[in-house]
Amino acid sequence: MKVLSMCFSILQSIPRKKIFQSPFMKVVNEAEMMSLNQQKRIEELEAQLGEAEDIVRDLRAELREVQDELEKLTKNSMQCSSEQKSGHDVAASEEMSNVKTISDFRYKRVVSFLRATYFLWSRVLSLAS
Repeated sequence: MKVLSMCFSILQSIPRKKIFQSPFMKVVNEAEMMSLNQQKRIEELEAQLGEAEDIVRDLRAELREVQDELEKLTKNSMQCSSEQKSGHDVAASEEMSNVKTISDFRYKRVVSFLRATYFLWSRVLSLAS
């Protein structure tokens, strides 16, 4: 703390023109600019992270809906015996396979967004330290 107050008092005693021309002030100004740029980047990354978290939340909700639908279709297909399959049951079976494919695709998207979220957080933490 004493060092800072000494530096401040020294800077106050130097005429303004010399302060802005001194190499020390150039370094200070560059450091301040770098700090501001890093802070701006952190804010951008946090905004991206928020968007990614929203997308993950939406995808999880969609995944729950798809899983519920899949469960309903699975129960319906189990209730029907294999001898009594009608055209409607075949359509339900095809729909179930489509839902499973969509579910797999959405699961992969969720995993991808979780990885992106992890990457963004690791970048934010590395910039912050």
